[in-house]
Amino acid sequence: MTSVLRDRVVRLYLVGQSLSGLGDSALWLALAIWVKTLTGSSAEAGLVMFFFSAAALAAPVLGAVVDRVRRSRLLVVANLVGAAVVLPLLLVDGAEDVWLVYLVMFAYGLVNKVIGSAQSALIADVLPADRLAEANGLLRSTREALRIVAPLVGAGLFVWLGAPAVIVLDALTFLAAVAFLLRMRVREQRPEPSGRAFGADIAQGVRYVADHRVMRWLVLGFGVAALAYGFGESGIFSAIGDGLGLDPAFVGITGVVQGAAAVLIGPFAGRLNRRLGELRLVRLGLAGYAVSLVLLAVPSLPVVLVSMAVAGVCLPLAGVGLITYLQANTPKNLQGRVFSAADLAVSAPLALSVALGSGLLTVLGYQLLFAVGAVFLLAGAALTLRASARQAPVMTGEPPVPVGAKS
Repeated sequence: MTSVLRDRVVRLYLVGQSLSGLGDSALWLALAIWVKTLTGSSAEAGLVMFFFSAAALAAPVLGAVVDRVRRSRLLVVANLVGAAVVLPLLLVDGAEDVWLVYLVMFAYGLVNKVIGSAQSALIADVLPADRLAEANGLLRSTREALRIVAPLVGAGLFVWLGAPAVIVLDALTFLAAVAFLLRMRVREQRPEPSGRAFGADIAQGVRYVADHRVMRWLVLGFGVAALAYGFGESGIFSAIGDGLGLDPAFVGITGVVQGAAAVLIGPFAGRLNRRLGELRLVRLGLAGYAVSLVLLAVPSLPVVLVSMAVAGVCLPLAGVGLITYLQANTPKNLQGRVFSAADLAVSAPLALSVALGSGLLTVLGYQLLFAVGAVFLLAGAALTLRASARQAPVMTGEPPVPVGAKS
């Protein structure tokens, strides 16, 4: 991991986006608490993340925008927009203003999708293929570390100073990210116009994934596996309360265990990727998370903690394998659209899985729910076996960049 940290661009980007991520995660939790306080409704509080997640539907459009401009400049603009987007939350004064929270969270989700797509494209542009997994692993470790710290910051600041303090903090972290982005001084060529209508550009990312045999089965397998994610989220409270007889608040401890494991594995993702290749790394991650769900059904505290640690290791590995393969096998002029197409293919079933998991929990119970989730994960991993590293060039103006991924 030290080699990728020697890159000035990576260091500056990591620090800037880590600060921005801290503000993001702190705000999400604080807003949910705030809406619950204003309305007294858990359902309305849950809609905060629903509206944020709904922005994923616009991912293909946003990916086309990413491919039409310089990514470093777009990241600056997106972070400035993010700082401005959160400020209307300062006008919320009562339950009658909650609609403004939902509107802001949808806009916030759009900004998040632009940043995610532009980030992936920029990293693929400035780093050689053999260092992408290292950078992605480092970014994933940082994100997981923030998942541990940021909720405490957001909830604590909300209780101490109220929602306006969290809102202002988030706006300032966006501006901090801009400051670091401006210091990066990345040299990018101006993207050449495609000569096609914008609508045709939007569809090209989806078409590239569909025509690329390896990528098609990889994304499809990951999408099927994503259906199981919400099963774990839905059933964990039952596993802790009914299975172990502990207070539901203990879920916070299991989350720390998972996050800590994810932080520790991130620096090794690049090394594992070199040994296994992206496809095997994805399969290892998905199969390992299936094992984690099975262990989570065992009514034993040590086993449950081991289960969360396994999940913390395996989920980041699968994610790093997927994004690294996409970056290394996509032409530069399609990076934004391909990332966004894959993002939508994974985000949609992931969002569905939360609602599906909640419904199945009442019918099956948490142990059978976890078993069903493990089946989805293994099915997703099996689908990636259909991928073949022998892929003919896809006709998009540039052939796929070869990568030493093993099948």
